[in-house]
Amino acid sequence: MKILVPSMGEMGGRLFTAALRSIGINAEPLPPHTPDILQKGISGLTGKECLPLILLAGSLSHYLETHRDPEERVALFVITGVSSCRVAQYQTILEKMIANLNKPNVAVLSLANHEGYIGLGLGFLQRSVGAIIINDVLEDVRSAILGYALDPDSGLQFFNREVRKICDVFEKDHRHLKNALITFSNVISENVPMRKPLSQFRYIGLTGEIFVRHDEFSHKWLNHYFGQQGFVLKNAYISEWILYIDYAWRKGVDRPRFSFKQKLQRLFREQYMLMMEKRVKKILSKTGYCERGVTNIKTLIRHSIHSLPLESTGEPALTLGTGLYFGLEKYCGIINVGPFGCLQTRIGEAICTPQMNLANKIAVRNHLGSKTDNLEKLPSGSIIPFLTIESDGMEFPQIITSRLETFTMQAERAASIIEENTKKSRKRIKVNTLP
Repeated sequence: MKILVPSMGEMGGRLFTAALRSIGINAEPLPPHTPDILQKGISGLTGKECLPLILLAGSLSHYLETHRDPEERVALFVITGVSSCRVAQYQTILEKMIANLNKPNVAVLSLANHEGYIGLGLGFLQRSVGAIIINDVLEDVRSAILGYALDPDSGLQFFNREVRKICDVFEKDHRHLKNALITFSNVISENVPMRKPLSQFRYIGLTGEIFVRHDEFSHKWLNHYFGQQGFVLKNAYISEWILYIDYAWRKGVDRPRFSFKQKLQRLFREQYMLMMEKRVKKILSKTGYCERGVTNIKTLIRHSIHSLPLESTGEPALTLGTGLYFGLEKYCGIINVGPFGCLQTRIGEAICTPQMNLANKIAVRNHLGSKTDNLEKLPSGSIIPFLTIESDGMEFPQIITSRLETFTMQAERAASIIEENTKKSRKRIKVNTLP
């Protein structure tokens, strides 16, 4: 049986495939999405489905038509779950499509989010988590190269070459993965000079539906767009979502009946994720293009739970938490992206839009008993630039392009406010530390 790994970002697909192959699973990454794959997906469905499902269907159809030996047994790897998202229907719809195509020996392999994606053993949990964490941090490095390398094109060439080496090591000899990451860091730091130090990077947070925000074809290479504007597009981690559902599970939300072994697997996965993120960031921060701070899912949830309780389960809670925690401090703006017509994306827009301002951020911090000294120095009436983009896979229409330009101008102003406040804070620290 060959497992087909969809492209949720080319780099992520290759790393996840390498992880599966490292434990003996016959896996193959599907190619990055293209307009042709999009059209194949549309033609094989009703046209009412959301973009991730259309691209999954198109990728499978493309593979079956162009690459597959008729006698080969294949299974498309997908995620399912119980939520207000259409992801719960992916497996059913894809199986119906396969039946309509009359293709023998083709199936769907699914893991459920409410079950913590367990079911393929500890080896799978360990390697898949490693691939996800490495991909998350490498995306940070790539976005930073696009925004702050002296020569972004040359930097991307070094980046892509070294990522291929990491994938090869991951697949063939996992024991040397640490050395491969160290080599990557050394190559980037030595060959990709920066035009500004890490402390002066300006960030835009990319949140929303997990597939679209990690698939460059779906969000139309927003990382390149903002890199040209002098920003780092900080994509919310895939691992952040897994930590979120684990946190909700521990609090009694979406808690199916697990055996003792399954509970141990889930707890092991969670602890391994936290440890792995620290280790990977410690190594890759030596590139100079990413920070060492690790994900604090509890903090993000605390900044959104006043509007979205844990029982709501979905990306809107993380979007709101990210905006109110990082906005006007680390992030110059927040983009909420998702498929056209996505319920989760529209809930995120409805909940977040009226709350993305300094007054509400301070109110939440006061409610949590956190310090707001630095925030009170900011100009009153400051907003946290916020934009929702719905993608149907086509080129963005003029109205979205215009909104992006307006958002970029707002982010520039927010960046100036953050930089000025940072200078004042440093000056106060120097004065306070004089003998």
